[in-house]
Amino acid sequence: MESNGKTGFAGRLVAEGLVIVASILLAFALDTWWDAKTERGEERAALESLREEFVGARDQLAFYLAAHQRIAGAASGLSELAGIALAAGEPAVSVPDTALALVYIPPTFNPMLGTLDGLLASGRLGLIRDPELRRSLAAWEGRLREGTEEEDKAVDFVFHQMDPVLRSRVDVSRALGLVDAVFDGTLTPAGAARESRLPVDTEVAGIFAFRRQIEEHGIDDLEDVLAEIDRILALLEASLGTADAVEERP
Repeated sequence: MESNGKTGFAGRLVAEGLVIVASILLAFALDTWWDAKTERGEERAALESLREEFVGARDQLAFYLAAHQRIAGAASGLSELAGIALAAGEPAVSVPDTALALVYIPPTFNPMLGTLDGLLASGRLGLIRDPELRRSLAAWEGRLREGTEEEDKAVDFVFHQMDPVLRSRVDVSRALGLVDAVFDGTLTPAGAARESRLPVDTEVAGIFAFRRQIEEHGIDDLEDVLAEIDRILALLEASLGTADAVEERP
């Protein structure tokens, strides 16, 4: 009888121990499940916010690309007019003030991607499970910097090289007064009709030719950036689709 009592007591201890172990394991499992669920919720929120911001960046870049193409066209037109005048031996040529205004505009594409900045600064980019998307987001800043180098070059060229040359030959204030209206599309017919008489020489012709060249190279680079944005958006859509499938799984 005594032996059976000891055996029963030992059995209860083992059983209670197993219950405690099972409870601890269950608690760990619940914590792990909750952490995973919380992380997935955070990932989904980040993915949705990133998608919204990259859609905005794409729209902004499309606008800037159109502006760059107009600037390149203006620079090309001015270069052609200067070349014709030089070939004809003319000392000056009439140029549209709108064209002068356009070549004075150096747009700089700088999308606001606060979610990506926050993920990178906090070290939480690991929330994004898709490795290809994670790599693309980590490389975005460098890709953007590489794609906007010509824009930075244009800013330096306009203010430190082109402007001094043009100011030494013509009153550019009339053209500069049109810059905002030309850029945002609010130009009046009277403003569009204005012209300035510009003295021309090989330096002026070279200035416009180089301005065009910078824009053409910049357009090529920005089109590559646009393609990268489209690729990131496709990866974001795929990740959101995967998240939806997981949430709907019974």
